[in-house]
Amino acid sequence: MKRSGAALICMTLWWVMPFFISDLIAHPLFSHFHSHLLYLIVILVSVVFAYLLGVIDARRKLWERSAYWGKYILLCGAYAAQMIVILVLVLSLDEYRLIGYFGRDPESSVGMLFIPSIAVYVLLGAILGLVLMVTGRITTRKEHNHDR
Repeated sequence: MKRSGAALICMTLWWVMPFFISDLIAHPLFSHFHSHLLYLIVILVSVVFAYLLGVIDARRKLWERSAYWGKYILLCGAYAAQMIVILVLVLSLDEYRLIGYFGRDPESSVGMLFIPSIAVYVLLGAILGLVLMVTGRITTRKEHNHDR
């Protein structure tokens, strides 16, 4: 898997998996399959998006050619698209009552964090980029262009 795909899958799974494991411990998979379906959708779509990003990156060399801000836009854009696809799938399945929520309200599920997680990554990535620029660890121009 390319670095871009690995970064994308990590962006999702590091915060989703603890919720999944906690719910898996409290609620067995087979007796609450419809409730765990939410997590399975997140994991499956995340793997597919990571693979697709890796394939696109392998062909276009986006990760290698990009500086910090290019990688930031690539990852935030891919993550936002992934989360929107997940949200549409979950809401579609919920419309037909195919997803359960362990007997709770849907508002208490991990799905409520999908859209806010996009904002968090955009904000944290921008703050990190600004800090790196201020400290001189990244520049806004390519180094070979400063001679002009």
